[in-house]
Amino acid sequence: NMQWRNEAISAANETIDLLLSNANVATQTPVVVAQVNGADGKGGIPYDINGDNTADVIVRFPTINGVTGPQCVRVRPIPATELSPTRAEDAGCFTSSTAGGIAVEGGGGATPASGPSSLCANSEWSMTVRATDASTSTSVDVTQGFAVRVPTVSVPVECE
Repeated sequence: NMQWRNEAISAANETIDLLLSNANVATQTPVVVAQVNGADGKGGIPYDINGDNTADVIVRFPTINGVTGPQCVRVRPIPATELSPTRAEDAGCFTSSTAGGIAVEGGGGATPASGPSSLCANSEWSMTVRATDASTSTSVDVTQGFAVRVPTVSVPVECE
């Protein structure tokens, strides 16, 4: 039935939105998986679709190709030359010339210099959640790609 399918997709999309607002989704994926699936892997995020105070749809991370939770697709260190010292989101990516030669300090603050990379990296991820309604046997997987800038020291092991 299309209504059951659409309800499951809606619950899956709401879960993805919730997860993407979690700062740990790309740096502490095992923690996020445990929060969603529970310590025993049998939990999930419940949704009461019809307002009867009973969970109709449960959303959790499925195991795909042996991996449960967000999967790192690739990570790319950001070259210092691609950053601007005037952009607030770039400010934490620079270092002084005494700490690796990626940036030099000048009159207005740090500016990019020649160097292979900054202290930041762009990570790209794929996340699939499965929404299941046991009473209707409806099950749908929804996959979302996303990118997160992370400090190079925080790149998760699964991305390396």
